Amino acid sequence: MKNKVDVILVSDIHLGASHCHAKELQNMLESYVFKKLILVGDVFQHGNFDRLHKIDRLDKTQWNVLSMLRKLTDPEMDVEVIWIEGNHDWKVLNIIGAMLGIPIFDEYVWQSNGKKFLAIHGHQFDLLLPKNELINKAGQNINLFMQKHFHKKFTRLISKIGKKFSRSIEFVRNGAISYANDKHCDYVFCGHTHFPESITKVMNDKKITYLNCGTWADGAKLSYITITNDEVYLHDYPYLKIARG
Repeated sequence: MKNKVDVILVSDIHLGASHCHAKELQNMLESYVFKKLILVGDVFQHGNFDRLHKIDRLDKTQWNVLSMLRKLTDPEMDVEVIWIEGNHDWKVLNIIGAMLGIPIFDEYVWQSNGKKFLAIHGHQFDLLLPKNELINKAGQNINLFMQKHFHKKFTRLISKIGKKFSRSIEFVRNGAISYANDKHCDYVFCGHTHFPESITKVMNDKKITYLNCGTWADGAKLSYITITNDEVYLHDYPYLKIARG
């Protein structure tokens, strides 16, 4: 019997990357019945549509994920699918979003039973992320070259080391909480860091819970978030609840 939840949030799938765990993602989604699916950014590895058919060619399992997302948007499925813009996939958003029939947002806010929820990718708060597009593109090209020409375990090791320097988990966490406070939200969900976590802070006598969805790429733990009757859980794949928001 499938698990029933109201909302599932996943982030940083990185379709097009050799280290994308598309099959596991599909298995997870197929094990649930849900009303809303929120893709919290970086659905694709690279933001260049042409590369999807060249360097970043999607394999069968990755195309199956796109096919699954397309089916979920069928009105008969009665599922709302939301795509939040990430720093990797912004150039393909309009093309792929239109093909799949998925609305695209910079950030997404919704309310339920008196609680206010915010989903935003999180790169906006990463002070160590290069703001120059050419620098970002160079970094992505280096990562792609390593994926093609080096053993996967070595590539993942270098990728992990690089993330510690190129991404600031603390910057994203604190920036997201401060932003959620400004928007009077009770919960804020991010991706970007590939580091799943659930932390509650009090600001101006108000509790704000920050949850990071983690990733479906790299050699990292695969993780996702579910919401049911306003109960928020962070999961390790396949089904282990590791934190409650």
